[in-house]
Amino acid sequence: MILLEKEKSIPQATYVALASALKTHGYHVVVSDNRLKVENCCFVITDCVNCIVFSEDIIFLPASESQDTLKGMILMSVSPNFSPDSKIVNFVREIGIRTNLKGYHFLITAITLAVQNPKLLENITSALYPAVAKIYNVDPRCVERNIRNAINYAYQNDPARICKFFHNGLSKPYPSEIISFAADSILKHIPL
Repeated sequence: MILLEKEKSIPQATYVALASALKTHGYHVVVSDNRLKVENCCFVITDCVNCIVFSEDIIFLPASESQDTLKGMILMSVSPNFSPDSKIVNFVREIGIRTNLKGYHFLITAITLAVQNPKLLENITSALYPAVAKIYNVDPRCVERNIRNAINYAYQNDPARICKFFHNGLSKPYPSEIISFAADSILKHIPL
């Protein structure tokens, strides 16, 4: 894995402290080889990412975050109610959102949270964005701005690609439209 080759060594004490904190929540945790295994998930804390990154077999966490934030990210990831559904990831990629943008990760998390709790769709700005912001330890305005920027970038590069999913099909969709459309489609088992 390329990320691991560039990675600076994260102190083992960080992993041990996180393991101790997670055990208080009732999770089975094992620390080995600068990895944290929680239930069936493997986490690596690295300075090579600035937000949570889901790989096939490893979840990368940013070393720049506080221990409490890292614990929250891990708890969110191992929660039985959370998994970045491949439908969500595929949809976000299909509409042209580039994976290297912060908005990509924020959008996937926002859709996932909306699927888990559809009431969040009633107040996207005051409920959903703050929930995503709490996970990434950023300001809710940062979440909205990064999602909007990712959508703008996708729209500028290929407007037809992003607009083909929406009824009006002529204008750039708002972040709330994309989140609502994706969450509703998944909840109603409509293929994206």
